[in-house]
Amino acid sequence: MLTNRTELILALRGDYNNVVDKFQLSPRVGLVVKPTPNSSFRATYNRSFSSPTASSNWLDLVAATIPGTDIKVRGRGAATGFTYMRNPEYLNLGASTDLVASSLLPGAEGAPTPVGISTGLVYGLMYQSLAATPDEDIAALLAANGLNVPVPLIAALKAALSPEATVVQGFSPGVLGALNLSTAEINLGVTDVENVGPLEQTISQAFEVGYKGILGDNVLFAVDAYYATKKNFVGALQVRTPFVLVPTLPQDLVRDISTGISNNTTLAATLGLFGLSAEQAAQLLVDVAGGSLPTAETPIAIVQPNENNPGIGQVPEMMLSYPNFGDISYYGMDVSLQVIVSHALSLFGNMSWVSDDFFDHTELNEELEDKVLALNAPSFKFKLGGQYEHRSGFSVNASGRYVKGFPVVSGPYIGDVPSYFVLDIGAGYEINSVLRADIGINNATNSNHREFVGSPRLGRLASARLTYTADWR
Repeated sequence: MLTNRTELILALRGDYNNVVDKFQLSPRVGLVVKPTPNSSFRATYNRSFSSPTASSNWLDLVAATIPGTDIKVRGRGAATGFTYMRNPEYLNLGASTDLVASSLLPGAEGAPTPVGISTGLVYGLMYQSLAATPDEDIAALLAANGLNVPVPLIAALKAALSPEATVVQGFSPGVLGALNLSTAEINLGVTDVENVGPLEQTISQAFEVGYKGILGDNVLFAVDAYYATKKNFVGALQVRTPFVLVPTLPQDLVRDISTGISNNTTLAATLGLFGLSAEQAAQLLVDVAGGSLPTAETPIAIVQPNENNPGIGQVPEMMLSYPNFGDISYYGMDVSLQVIVSHALSLFGNMSWVSDDFFDHTELNEELEDKVLALNAPSFKFKLGGQYEHRSGFSVNASGRYVKGFPVVSGPYIGDVPSYFVLDIGAGYEINSVLRADIGINNATNSNHREFVGSPRLGRLASARLTYTADWR
């Protein structure tokens, strides 16, 4: 207490967290000035922190399996962070990054692979299928494509097309894409994956000024304005294991197979007898194998962190984990008013406003566009109402609240909540000194609305209550 009308509040708290291995100081400073007995002004500063939750740190749970595959979807905590293996030699092959991925190809599950695929490897798989196909079937297939090759020559063509005789060398560069949990589509545009550090604590700072007082004899008024900053949010689960896709594989195969055929002069000459150039023959081989080749949307590998890699011979997993990100600032205001009209009638109103309810990657000072943050709350809302109590014991009340629509980004729940208005009414009667009956109707107009993404729609709700007050004295 500085003076009879001025009060200074100082507080300091210290905390140590052995998981993040940090000691945090949380100071609080407040100044309250009371110019009259019924009014006060205040100004405060507060610094606080919040530590990652147990699930954010230690989650380890298989949540699902991607339909039609053996790929598990696992959620992992990020207490110790994640690191990704790299091999600079992959850049010499033509890969866009030196990241090491884990293969999804049958028979090579989990094997280290670049972001892309060797066309020679794919050609070898194509030839295995070709060699296992009966000569008669191949002759019929060629005939369907306008080439009448006698069956006795098919075996010779097979031998000439073997990877040992027709050497195919080359690389089809891949692209990275992350699975969108909302649309189940693979979003391209990922260029690299960075190591993820251990989760850090979220630091918040707030500056507030406010006034609270009685105006006249019957009006209670309060207003608060604030400016807040937050840093290092722990976000919702995000995909940390992008898929590897090879969208140009068919074209790259035609290019490299045609080169291999051209270098096999005997095969090239034989194909020339049937009017086929090396490029036409390569295109025919790719077209025939088309159904078994990965499409532009088919993942051939997954980039996994070392801390969640089942190993060679095991199907790689898609992993989700919690990110630390963001450095934001926002400001807002809260206003409340209560008017005592008479001994029987009172009115009230309150309003809250905040400067922003959604922050994109630029506002968060992040480079990646998928780094976004939603307050998951409206930027504007208000409520107005009143209550009347008659001396006979009868009372009525009514209130209306408006909530402006707002975006939601909370784990799998992503979308927008539309604006809505709800009217609540009620009535009560004091039967005697110990017994009272009340009835209330929430959402009296039956406005069918949703108050959060993923929650059920709400309609009218009526309830009745009978209260008995016992006197145990």
